[in-house]
Amino acid sequence: TIGHVLSGWVDGTLSPHHYHCDVVEAREILEGIENQIPSFRGLKFSGTDLRDLGQCVCYCRPHGWSLLYGVDEHLLGAVVLGVNGAVGSTYNYLGNIMNSMLTAFEKGDIAQARNLQVCLTKAMGPMAFGMPLKFQHDTAFSSYYIL
Repeated sequence: TIGHVLSGWVDGTLSPHHYHCDVVEAREILEGIENQIPSFRGLKFSGTDLRDLGQCVCYCRPHGWSLLYGVDEHLLGAVVLGVNGAVGSTYNYLGNIMNSMLTAFEKGDIAQARNLQVCLTKAMGPMAFGMPLKFQHDTAFSSYYIL
């Protein structure tokens, strides 16, 4: 039941993550969340606001929380800012490209990492099936998914 899940967040038996989608600033949501949900463990950031992402990195690191990024086309920029993981659909079929990009970044080969990020972005263009990559979220629910 939802009551059981909520009690799990409060008593620490579950470790929720906030799923963030650009409706409000994620940093505002993170402020003090550890007091409301002591078992809180991280954030999946799916927005494109790099200032907000940078503020989340600064807030999450001292707490030891995971910070996952969800916009596959922008992963390299997010890694530079300090995210420590990614969750995205393209990794199911383009995972080798992303792993190579992350390896190049870790080795300091920024030019190769950038080339691989561009490869992924170009590959994703036809896969969008004519749909806009940015869409309007339902503000009543989008920012409050907890995984």
